Amino acid sequence: ANCGSVFANLSAQQAKQAGQKAVAAAWYIDQSGLRGKSQGGMQVYPGQANFIVNTGVGTQTDFITLVTEIRQKVYQRFAVSLEPEAECLDLRGNRLSWPILSKTS
Repeated sequence: ANCGSVFANLSAQQAKQAGQKAVAAAWYIDQSGLRGKSQGGMQVYPGQANFIVNTGVGTQTDFITLVTEIRQKVYQRFAVSLEPEAECLDLRGNRLSWPILSKTS
């Protein structure tokens, strides 16, 4: 139902550069109000904000949309770029490139 942690934790240096103290990706997701957030059949797990679970009908598109929204909202609030831990592939087996984040998107 899930693939474990979705985002890598920040290094102490990355957090410091962003003017933050926290390094746990889950903390940023939780503080952005995204715990329990759903997109189609995918959901930020209410018990651990760095897990995304498939509720049984989740699609690749749901996952990508939710991950993109999480990254954008965390970046807008904290100027921290969360990076997925796992390599994501499209339906043809090509590596997925995540969009560049901006404060206004």
